[in-house]
Order: sequence, then structure tokens, then C-alpha cells
Amino acid sequence: MYHFKFYAPTKVVFGRNTEEQLADLVREFGGKKLRIHDKGIRTKRMVCAIASHHL
Repeated sequence: MYHFKFYAPTKVVFGRNTEEQLADLVREFGGKKLRIHDKGIRTKRMVCAIASHHL
């Protein structure tokens, strides 16, 4: 067996209109871009709402 360390910081935010906090949450972790892989988000047309909160 290999020896390794695994670190996965996680923050879960629930609630109405939480997508409005998305840009701030991405920046909090040092990010500048976001890739969305969730078909449900695309289906509900939330991508436009998320994209409007510029990172």
C-alpha cells in the first residue's frame, strides 16, 4: 500500500439564492474560474444566473 496524505477542504452552502454568493466563495478558495459539470444546473438554466456573478 502506498503512503499518502489527502486534503480536501469542503464548504457546503445551502439556501435560497445561494448562487449569488458563488463568486465570493470561489475567490475565498483562491479561484478565478468555475467549471460546471452538473446537468441539473444546465437544465434549470441556472448557468446564466451563475455566470452573471463575475469571478
